[in-house]
Amino acid sequence: MMCYVFGEESTESLGYFFKTLKTNLFNFCYKDLNLDRVISVVSSVYEYGHMNNDTLNLYLKTLLDFILEEPSSSQSLKDNENKEYSTTLKSIINLAIKLDNVEIVKSALESKALKPLININSKDENNEYPIEIAFQNYFLRKEDLFYNSKINADMFQYLVENDANYSMKFGNDVYILYTSLLSKSHEFMKVILNHPKYLKQIKFDDFKEIFLPTTSISILGMNVILYNDIFSNPKLINVLENYLQESTPNKRIIILYSLLMKAIYENRLDIIKKYIKYSYLNRYKVDTRILNEIHTGYSPLAFSYILERNNIFNYLLENLTETNFKLLDGYNRSTIYFATLKEDISTLKRLLEENNIHELHSSPISMLKISAEIGNMASIRFFLDMLCENEGIGELFFDEFQFYVISSRKLKTEDKIYILKKLYDLGTNINYCAEYKLDFESSFPLKLAYENPEMEFPLVKFLLERGANIEKSFNNVESFIFDSIIQEHYTLAAYLIEHYSFNPNVIINETTPLIAAVYSAHCPLVKLLLEYGSDPDFVPITNKAKKRSLLMLAIRLEYEDIIKELIKHHAKIKFNNKSDYYRLIRSLQNDSWGLLDYIKENHIDINTPDRLKSIIMDGKLNLMKILVDSELLYMDDKDALGNTPLFYAVQFGSPLFFKYFIECGSDVNMENYEGETVDTINHRYNYTYNQSTYNIINRIMRNATKRNHHDPPECQNKKIKVQ
Repeated sequence: MMCYVFGEESTESLGYFFKTLKTNLFNFCYKDLNLDRVISVVSSVYEYGHMNNDTLNLYLKTLLDFILEEPSSSQSLKDNENKEYSTTLKSIINLAIKLDNVEIVKSALESKALKPLININSKDENNEYPIEIAFQNYFLRKEDLFYNSKINADMFQYLVENDANYSMKFGNDVYILYTSLLSKSHEFMKVILNHPKYLKQIKFDDFKEIFLPTTSISILGMNVILYNDIFSNPKLINVLENYLQESTPNKRIIILYSLLMKAIYENRLDIIKKYIKYSYLNRYKVDTRILNEIHTGYSPLAFSYILERNNIFNYLLENLTETNFKLLDGYNRSTIYFATLKEDISTLKRLLEENNIHELHSSPISMLKISAEIGNMASIRFFLDMLCENEGIGELFFDEFQFYVISSRKLKTEDKIYILKKLYDLGTNINYCAEYKLDFESSFPLKLAYENPEMEFPLVKFLLERGANIEKSFNNVESFIFDSIIQEHYTLAAYLIEHYSFNPNVIINETTPLIAAVYSAHCPLVKLLLEYGSDPDFVPITNKAKKRSLLMLAIRLEYEDIIKELIKHHAKIKFNNKSDYYRLIRSLQNDSWGLLDYIKENHIDINTPDRLKSIIMDGKLNLMKILVDSELLYMDDKDALGNTPLFYAVQFGSPLFFKYFIECGSDVNMENYEGETVDTINHRYNYTYNQSTYNIINRIMRNATKRNHHDPPECQNKKIKVQ
């Protein structure tokens, strides 16, 4: 198996292999691959980050396609007789869930042929339920710092919408509902509350197991004990005894509480009325006393709400004391919390109309945070409007709330802007520093918006237009522009260039914004930087490639549009190694680049004796031919010592180049400034140590002398001298 092989190459190779098999050239049956067994085994041992997800996704898609496309499979699917496919499909779906591949799951569940074979509420060969995997996968990925930015409850929601039963016990006999409450997984609670079908199927005894109150000492009471050092003071032992007696609910109260909750579960409004009529609740304070002293337990009002016992909920809301309304259950949740998750605005209005808003200011504020996290825009609008109508409530909180809005992965960009506009119109500080105050990596709203996993340009632009201070988040505009280019936020970089004053040639990390833009291959940004004053020839002294000009860099990277743009701004061609030189020569053949015309029109000399010698030494005759054909090299032009390219060919013992230069019109009788001829040079360098080469060159030279010299090629009439 190649599940552990990382890299695009391995996945692409497998993809080509599978594609070849599907051509049926080998009379192939997909079962021969045993992919179904591979997927089942991999699913049983899968750990995120330890396998090649791309390869596994390829396996899943390939197997699913084979099942749908093979004629024998289609017939079996139509007849709905082959249980083997059902087992395979379970393995496919469960591994796809672990890979967070919603598309594969959708392809299987939404296929008319496959859906009858899939029981979404059954286990696979590894004894795992799809809904259980989706739930556990969320928490496993959430602990991973790299993946945390992408985690959400979308897979869980899709399965629930397709009738997955979340009411069963999983793993260590734990309910998803219980874990969601305990871990404050608001996204999951939102899905559960908006799909209560299976919530209502949980048996009351199981509800009791999750929510039955247990006697315990409250946190407040424990603090009293510790601060008074009651265990070391014998005189205060009786204080402990009295406290325990007062703090521990008696059995009768617990029984009444259980009966009340059972009546709610069974939708017995008549029993509820009986309790209220005889004042059992008020007499024994079932709605407040117990829940203040237990770790697990629902308030009656909240319990009736989540089970959608509307008649009972309405009755309790009207008849219970107002303390029941803001009462927190054992999971620190109030009825407001559940109504917020469901975006039940009508219920929220009723709840808040019945109570003094100034006593409940913490609830709307905390609900705003949760609403931002899960993307409940209706709830946010409601609580914002409510807080704005009550002066003094939430104003200090708004400075911090903007961070929750900006960081939300569920709110749409336009919704974020709507909320922030409202906050800033109320006077919220857009440059508020949250360092050491909130659990965010970025201390300022602007930086938080920029560093979000999926940077939203309209949001960043809005913050800038509303006065967000760049210096506080990025020290200066230049750093902001440079980082935007590096992070490939080109639209933002262009906006900053056009709207802010900056030094276009600033050096950051041994480079400049223009160099970064060239490397990014983003021509519009290169063009914009040049228009705003970036020097096309400026390369920092500290840069490792300081002798290579930007135009040469673009040539190496083969970025045609950028090459043309730099040519328009008369960029220089500079390089410091023969690799660049050879690349430049080859690029002359790309007529669309316009390099050859640019070099000729500006009389740019790209040839030196050392460069020409390196071509001969490396045997790059093809490059020499390009120079000659491009009319950039004149055969009989001399260097500082009076040597021509023909002399170089003899000096480095290359009959091939020697013959070519003669064919191009080189004069074999020419002398250098020392009075040396080609024959003299040949004797000096080749006669003693390279006799064979000496003889070949001598023979070529004699043959050339016998012939009448041809006129030099037309290309030599436009000279570029060899320096």
